[in-house]
Amino acid sequence: MYFLGKTKKSLYWSVADRVVAVMDRRTAEFSTSKIPADLEDWGRQRLTVAACLDDESRIIVNKDNECGVLKFFARSQDGSEWAWEKKIQLWDVLPGCDRSYFFGHLGRVWLTAVDTTIIVVEFQSWAYRLDIETMEAEQVSKDATRDIAFPCELPWPPSFHACTDLV
Repeated sequence: MYFLGKTKKSLYWSVADRVVAVMDRRTAEFSTSKIPADLEDWGRQRLTVAACLDDESRIIVNKDNECGVLKFFARSQDGSEWAWEKKIQLWDVLPGCDRSYFFGHLGRVWLTAVDTTIIVVEFQSWAYRLDIETMEAEQVSKDATRDIAFPCELPWPPSFHACTDLV
């Protein structure tokens, strides 16, 4: 089993034999659905989940031998299967990127679903934030690809209280 990602509504796992397990965050109930047969050969690390403006989840696939091409799959109406929806060629939407950047050792593309419609496309030395609805892209720091596990801010300067009563 491999964790694919999360949306506001659900958590997603890839399970053996083309099955995606989905846990509804409100009810904690599980459901399953099948991914298309042509996806089963693809490395699991190349799948991620994002939500679009319609609040429906999409599985995003970046296949090794098709570097720089993202394929989007949406759930069917009954929720039992995922069907192909659209394809994005990253060299067409990322500013300053040539098709040749996606082949060879620079061809490793990592996807991180950040927000509704936003994914971060990370290469070896740069990263882009891509809105998958409008196709607007901007270059961002590599830190934009990292989740903060426990966001908090400690007070600064720290305040210390010492006991001055001697017993």
